[in-house]
Amino acid sequence: AAAAAPAASAAVVFHESEHTWVVENQTNNKEIVINASAGQSVRVVNCKGSTVQVKGEAVVVHVQGCTKTAVVAENVSKSLELVECKSVQVQALGTMPHALISRCDGAQIYLSANCLDADIITTRSSEMNISIPGEDGDFTEHFVPEQFKTVIDNGKLVTRMTEIAG
Repeated sequence: AAAAAPAASAAVVFHESEHTWVVENQTNNKEIVINASAGQSVRVVNCKGSTVQVKGEAVVVHVQGCTKTAVVAENVSKSLELVECKSVQVQALGTMPHALISRCDGAQIYLSANCLDADIITTRSSEMNISIPGEDGDFTEHFVPEQFKTVIDNGKLVTRMTEIAG
């Protein structure tokens, strides 16, 4: 029988369209810099060991299928989305009102003092930590609960995080 042909590697992509910057299939590239302008979103997909800097203000920063990748964003006007990622880091230097972490294993988010009122929604994810700056500027890391207990209380479901035994 003939040997199977090796799988074709996906094309490396880095381009800007009218409203979206697209960064795809980057490997060990620490020099990616995007200058986002009003109304633009950023999509970072299937990157490994890379760092993406987003300067200016992006509407949405969407990171999907990335491993050991870091994103540093100056300002995000609507949301940061992490989907199906492993061991990713994100730092919000300015504003970011909303974050979604979905189906990720290992997500570290560093928030600036300007986004301490951000909503963070998580679903089907593990090993998540949020670091927030103290008055002295040093970051304090907080884990995001992964385990919950639901009980029936007077005919209604009540869900609380479980205590982790140490």
